[in-house]
Amino acid sequence: MSRHLLDAITCSGPVVVLRLDNTGITYASPNAATLLGISPEQARRPETWLAAAPADLFETLRTAVRGLLAGETTGPIELEGEVNFGVRPRVLQIVLNPEPTAGRRIRAVFAFLQDVTERRAAERTVADRERQLRAITSASPDVIAVVGPDLRVRFVSDASTGLTGIRASDRIGARIGETVHPDDRPALLDGIRAVLTGAAEDFVVRVRTRHASGRYIVLEGHGRPALGPDGAPTAAVIVFRDISERLALEAELVRAKEAADAASAAKSDFLSRMSHELRTPLNVILGFSQLLQMERLTDEQQEWVNQIFKAGRHLLDLINEVLDITRIESGRLALSLEAVSLRDVIGETMVALAPLAAEREVTADWVIEDDDVTVRADRQRLRQVMLNLVVNAIKYNRRGGTVLVSARRCADRALIRVADTGIGIAPEHIERLFVPFDRLGADAIDAEGTGVGLPLTLRLVQVMDGELTVDSTPGDGSVFTVALPLAAPMPLDPESPAESAHDGAPAATGTVLYIDDNDHDDGVLRHIVALRPGIRWLRAECGSKGMELLRRESVDLVFLDVHLPDMSGFDVLREVRSDPLTAALPVYMVSADATSGQAQRMSSLDATGFVPKPVDVPRLLGIVDSVLRAKSGGRDG
Repeated sequence: MSRHLLDAITCSGPVVVLRLDNTGITYASPNAATLLGISPEQARRPETWLAAAPADLFETLRTAVRGLLAGETTGPIELEGEVNFGVRPRVLQIVLNPEPTAGRRIRAVFAFLQDVTERRAAERTVADRERQLRAITSASPDVIAVVGPDLRVRFVSDASTGLTGIRASDRIGARIGETVHPDDRPALLDGIRAVLTGAAEDFVVRVRTRHASGRYIVLEGHGRPALGPDGAPTAAVIVFRDISERLALEAELVRAKEAADAASAAKSDFLSRMSHELRTPLNVILGFSQLLQMERLTDEQQEWVNQIFKAGRHLLDLINEVLDITRIESGRLALSLEAVSLRDVIGETMVALAPLAAEREVTADWVIEDDDVTVRADRQRLRQVMLNLVVNAIKYNRRGGTVLVSARRCADRALIRVADTGIGIAPEHIERLFVPFDRLGADAIDAEGTGVGLPLTLRLVQVMDGELTVDSTPGDGSVFTVALPLAAPMPLDPESPAESAHDGAPAATGTVLYIDDNDHDDGVLRHIVALRPGIRWLRAECGSKGMELLRRESVDLVFLDVHLPDMSGFDVLREVRSDPLTAALPVYMVSADATSGQAQRMSSLDATGFVPKPVDVPRLLGIVDSVLRAKSGGRDG
């Protein structure tokens, strides 16, 4: 081959060509200047290579050429090393091949030199990244898998071995999903196909996969596409996490919650039944004691009756407090939030507790800093809160001590302070104040109570969107502060009718039917209604007899007990409302179950009202007077 032809062939190529024989380098292609930065003349000089190449590379190259020329070795021989011709280091890939000849004698060797500096740098970068990726995937407790369009595994992290018991290397090339439960496999494959086709940006799947031991574990997989240079998906990357323990824990939590709910329901049912069982005898105690209070008794007898009534009311309050805590804990406490005047509530509280303060020789006073402060609260529950706080301030005070209740506005809240000069509470004991049934040393000072008053007070304040805080110093007293949201000022009420509105009105007359099988309760209600001489009293001991009397007699008012021997009081109420002859009749349900659920059920069945046991005598007489006088007025008109 002529030199000119060789120059033409090599001039534009990416490879520098050298020809070497026993005399040295006899030829260097013209592109040496472009590719190596040296002229062909320089490339033919041995000293150029001796200066540019490390000694070991130069010696290895010379030995290889001599071996080829001597016929001791055969080509091709590949060498690689770094050279520097004075501009920058270069990595050269050198391939040595003997020059083809007709005979056996080798007269020359061709050396093909290619600059692979950038390629090797790129390869090092890729290798570094692969090492980093391997380190990351090895450190991750999750399994990272790469799946190609053929749905075969291209890569899987080492965590797969520990998770599935199958070596990660054995998974390479396997079809994805081979160990997945047949019922779960379609969802996994559909997710992979979706990200590979661009139909979805990601997917989440939960699958059961078989462990090498034969058992199944549950994996949650999050998959996304790996994108090529053109932005098209080239593979699916899936991160699998073992959620078997989490699912077992969740199942245990569900079982625990169900058990807690069952226990709570059983507790609520027990308290409801206990409430009914306790309220029923209390109805007799409180009912007859109220009737006795209306009789002419000696002073000593009056004191005895008052003590009976007071003890019964105290027991009823305790029952109600325990029930209220249970309702709040179960989220079943019904509230009626409205604008409530603090002047009214605090005033009523202080009047009601004046006798207790006098008995304990405690001076109790109150002040509203503005004309009035109106809060958004449940009036009955707020009064309960104030009663509990002021009662405690009096009970735990010293003789000659003081209690001051004050209220003022502060931004969008109202602050109610109950300050006393009592025994005080150590800071480390304040949290115990709100633990149900923890009386915090109350026995030492002979203070009555069960330890539910303050816990109930805290919960009532919280459900009314308020806060209760305590500041106390042992020996100096305590300050309880209630913060409640302000409400718009209440409009002036029109003049309310006096309690004696019926004074001068004709006496109530008519027929009252009481449907109940309890003789004691019948005796209480019958004697209360007997205070109105013009009323006829009828009684039915079961629901069916009650309906017979309603159809046979002209009845004006019905008191209907919920628990009857032959049917529920609710069933009787449905019959009453479905019969055109009795549909409009006033029916008041009577029950010792005072839960909000019972009250709501009565309301939904269109009961006229609800009379809880124990019966409040004035309230019951008020119902009788109101209904029967309205009937009389309608007949007179």
